[in-house]
Amino acid sequence: MLKQNDKVIVKKEFDGIVEGVNEGRKTVTVVYDGGSRHATFPWGAYEIEPVTPDPDWDNARAALPQPQPAKVKPAQSQAQVFSQFSQNYWILVQPNSADEVEIDLKSRLESDSHYSMYIWSPDIDAWRYKNIKFLKTGDIVFHVDGTGIFGVSRVTEDPLKTGVPCPYVTNATYKNMKGAERKVDFHKLIKPIDLNNNNMKNFIDQHYIPGVEGTPSAFQKGGTIHQGSYLHRLEKEIAKKFVSIVKTENLIKDKNFVNNLPQVI
Repeated sequence: MLKQNDKVIVKKEFDGIVEGVNEGRKTVTVVYDGGSRHATFPWGAYEIEPVTPDPDWDNARAALPQPQPAKVKPAQSQAQVFSQFSQNYWILVQPNSADEVEIDLKSRLESDSHYSMYIWSPDIDAWRYKNIKFLKTGDIVFHVDGTGIFGVSRVTEDPLKTGVPCPYVTNATYKNMKGAERKVDFHKLIKPIDLNNNNMKNFIDQHYIPGVEGTPSAFQKGGTIHQGSYLHRLEKEIAKKFVSIVKTENLIKDKNFVNNLPQVI
């Protein structure tokens, strides 16, 4: 057992001298750092070590609860994370006005629930715009604006058309900018799917995938749309949820279109 005047090392750094031992409380008082510091430690504390072997000390330390290594969740590779995104379902976040880089569709939805249209992206080096090149014929796109999901479309044309200006842009920065477009068969929902109610936000919050380089989600913590989102792959579970709502609530007039929505892959 340590005794007065025994030499110890404090915090693996300072030479120390034992000032006293309290057997009842099983503590050791040490002066260290050139006599400028005093501290009391329990027997077997990791902060101090006897300079000479001390079996009682070793036994006391052995009786202490051993620290458990932190459980580290194995990091998923980008390929593993990417596999959780659908390969055939997308989300397109539209603006609330035409003074944006994206095409303004709202003015075209007042009288018709079904027509052909184009999805357009400017020629800008940003993932939210470059994703248009990964759209393929038969893919499904959910269209979102401030009201929620207001329409669903199927890509009907390949290959991608490039160098195409968008006539619906009024912002002078983008009005004459070249971009890329794909033709789609668009269907307006009978009523929007609300993305802002708590149940929906909680569901999205549980299933969105944050922070994947090159494949970011349209969503962020809390289940809300991430500012700056445009065209993104949908997480598989979120895509299945949206498809289920469209079908169970009969939100599209064209039943043939609904019945032929593909399985989420």
